[in-house]
Amino acid sequence: MLLVEARDRIGGRTWYKRSALGSWDLEMGGNFIDPCQQLVSREVGRYGIEVTPAETLSLPAVWLVDGCLVESGSPIPLEELGDLERLLQTVMSAAGRIDPDRPLTEQGVGELDIGFDEFFDQLRLGPSLREIASVLMSAYANMDASDSSVLHRLRLSAAAGGVLRMLAADNQSFPEGTVSLLEAMLAEANVELRLSCPVGRIEQTAERVNVVTDAERFTARAVVLTIPPGVLGQVEFEPALGDAKLRAVSESHAGAGVKVWAIVQGAPADWSALGRAPGLDFAWTTGEDEAGSLVVGFGRDASALDPNDLAAVQRAIGAYLPHAEVTACTGHDWTTDPYALGTWPSFRAGQITRHEHLLSAPEGRVAFAGSETARRWPMYIEGAIESGFRAAQEVTDLLST
Repeated sequence: MLLVEARDRIGGRTWYKRSALGSWDLEMGGNFIDPCQQLVSREVGRYGIEVTPAETLSLPAVWLVDGCLVESGSPIPLEELGDLERLLQTVMSAAGRIDPDRPLTEQGVGELDIGFDEFFDQLRLGPSLREIASVLMSAYANMDASDSSVLHRLRLSAAAGGVLRMLAADNQSFPEGTVSLLEAMLAEANVELRLSCPVGRIEQTAERVNVVTDAERFTARAVVLTIPPGVLGQVEFEPALGDAKLRAVSESHAGAGVKVWAIVQGAPADWSALGRAPGLDFAWTTGEDEAGSLVVGFGRDASALDPNDLAAVQRAIGAYLPHAEVTACTGHDWTTDPYALGTWPSFRAGQITRHEHLLSAPEGRVAFAGSETARRWPMYIEGAIESGFRAAQEVTDLLST
């Protein structure tokens, strides 16, 4: 079995970068897993990979609502607490309608494949609650909540066991990085690995598939592609992909945000913040050393914040911590990364209804995997593993005939 990888490393949109910021080894992309995610938990147990509970996030210590800092008490006015209860009841009821193990397009929930702005309009939420809910959903989706599919978020909540369980995720992380699990899986798989080998063309015949790179040409009876949809459109196919598949690929997914790491002097050890700071929706302290506190933050729009621009990151974190000083920062722009063209998978309003089956449907001797194609946990490491099992079964069925 041959594994062809465009990058000079394994991992795709997970990337454990050594000495990424001073003495810190950091996850530049995907990171967390949850014990309720059975497939990745099974792989962790199989290889004896160490995982540790991630820092527990309580309610943010600082809120930025309507341009004002709220550092004590509730950011939601008393008169909007009824709206909060109604919002939670509506969301929990909607999530309860979803079976995450079945295609969403077969469950009669298409009216939920709308953006959060439309969803909030229907509920007539008060302005403070609406702003907080919108920022929270933007942070989770890594895109603007206005066009983020409510159905996508409800599917994840159903997979987690409920909305409140999803909001209070029991996250775990890898002390030796996500790459520790990937290397263990790769070693047992006993495959031949080719790095720095981007694929430019896929040719199919009745019995074979040719995979063409700049330097080499590989022939196989079947191929599994894990190329993200936005990048897949740059690969030439002969014969061409079907029109429906091409439409799904051309839309790609909507993950367009930013993840920033920063060393901050003056950030409390247990600090966290949520709001509409310039370029940064959500941030928290995740560690400390002699240089200061290690802060990680997320924003909905990579074009609004360069994670390597010290002055820009200072403005973003300074909106929450006016007297803090950012002394170093780093991050990776996944939206311009030629082998990603986006962050973790999020879906725009209507995309699930239009394309759920199309992204994962095989074409001839080519199967498609990757977190975008998962049914239960798209946008997570769990979803990538789930998609791998499905694609492996599709290839097994193909070869057996």
